[in-house]
Amino acid sequence: MGALQIENTERYLKITLDKEAFDDAQIMDLLEYLRTEELIKRAQFDDSISELGKTIKNEWWAKHKSELLK
Repeated sequence: MGALQIENTERYLKITLDKEAFDDAQIMDLLEYLRTEELIKRAQFDDSISELGKTIKNEWWAKHKSELLK
C-alpha cells in the first residue's frame, strides 16, 4: 500500500493517507484547502472570483507539489 490511496465510488471520492507519510500540518493544510474550495463553490461567486481561485490554487499547488508527490 502506498502513502496515498484514492477510491472513486459512484457518490464519493475516498482518500486514504498513511499518517506516517504525512505530518499533521500537511494534512491540516490539505483539509483547509478542500473546505475553502467547497465553501467557494457553495457561495456561487461570479467569474472574477473563480479566476482568483484558480490563481490561488495554482500558487498553492506550485508551493506544495513537491511535498505531496514524494
